[in-house]
Amino acid sequence: MKRLLLAEWRRLLGNPVNRILLGVAALLLGAAAALSGLEAARYRAVAAGAVADWERGVAEAALALPATAPPPSPGQAKDAFEFARRMAPPAQRQPGGGLVLAAGSFAQRTPAIQVSVEPRHVDGRRSDPIANPLLRSLGMPDFGAVTALLLPLLVIALSYGMVHEARELGIWRVVCAQARQPWRVAAAALLVRLTAAWSVAALASTLAFALDPGATWQAWAAWLLALAAAALAWTALAGLVNHLRMPPAAAAGVLLAAWIAGMFVAPAALGALAAARHPAPMPHTVILRTRAAQDTAEQQEAALLARWFDAHPDQRSAITAHTWPVSFMPRFVAQDAAVAPLLRRVADARAAQADMVAAVAWLSPSLALTVAAERLADADAAHHAAFLRDVDRYEQRWRDWATPPIMGYRGLVRADVDSLPRFVPGPAGAGFPAAPILGTLAAAAALLACWWRLRHGAARP
Repeated sequence: MKRLLLAEWRRLLGNPVNRILLGVAALLLGAAAALSGLEAARYRAVAAGAVADWERGVAEAALALPATAPPPSPGQAKDAFEFARRMAPPAQRQPGGGLVLAAGSFAQRTPAIQVSVEPRHVDGRRSDPIANPLLRSLGMPDFGAVTALLLPLLVIALSYGMVHEARELGIWRVVCAQARQPWRVAAAALLVRLTAAWSVAALASTLAFALDPGATWQAWAAWLLALAAAALAWTALAGLVNHLRMPPAAAAGVLLAAWIAGMFVAPAALGALAAARHPAPMPHTVILRTRAAQDTAEQQEAALLARWFDAHPDQRSAITAHTWPVSFMPRFVAQDAAVAPLLRRVADARAAQADMVAAVAWLSPSLALTVAAERLADADAAHHAAFLRDVDRYEQRWRDWATPPIMGYRGLVRADVDSLPRFVPGPAGAGFPAAPILGTLAAAAALLACWWRLRHGAARP
């Protein structure tokens, strides 16, 4: 078998077309790896800079606060409100060790949210930049998506016509006559091509992880295993098609059809099934209910304010003619109470859809590779939904801290800054993406079993 492997290496590298294919793939994957690695490093630097900017800003704002509590006044309430609406510690989601695999997807899921005493779900969306979603979709795809796109094409280009070409050239009889077990020749050729394709993707991946200062070796090792599983599945499929009696052009057409189905058709179909199984509230429903919540809260502003002081008699002061911001605070709470559960339903539905797709991602090795990349980057919908729940709890703690100084007209003092609530992020990274990797390995094993049943067909001239 060792001699067969050496001979197949020479055969693979001796063909100039194969060398060009490997070179082009290495160039494309290397460029994508470099861009993604630099993007991941830039994101981590920006996130760290945002925390440093907040620390400087809150220190400056604390110096402007009085050292001792002055008499209650509308001015004190306004100053406390201005502090509470813009000086909350940032709520940042921690990326996983494989951020370089899906940095774009991670950034698009709003990983940094600025909480406030204002209704964040209605008109406090200051954390999202204004952008055209159509133009955003034309940007550079993530490294994980590029790899899922190019790796099967490389395997197909290297493997589709091995046996068919030998049959057309009339040398397959010679191969069968010289080999004790002719099927081993095809197995050695497939193994060599599997190794070549995986090595190119693995080297590019290593470059990407090396450029990300926050990458972890656990994520790198898991990604290399996911690459091996996907490459093995596509190689097994190529070997199975090679053992079917058809012209090389037909074999290429079958493999390209399988690539199109796995790369585009299967994800779209599974996404549609998941959306039907776990429907999310429609965007127009969210908009209409949000507007209704705003109108209802505005109409009931006086009643909401009276109920709040009835529930918190200790916050009453000598001031009875309540104006902004005190008169607005109960209205803000009522608006968020009406809108936030609806938006949580949207996030939970998307998470359930993503989990359903991930459970059957083995139907497409490319989809499974993309799912593994998102989970290693902590960019999947399930962990984003958990992050949003953590933000909601943190926002409630921030409001509980900031509301009494506003509603009681007593304002803030410097000592209050020491007790600022801080956001405690959940654990970074989703861990080992077992489901997509093991599912892809199972699919590869099934294809190899079919190839083993047809191995005697390869021995027939």
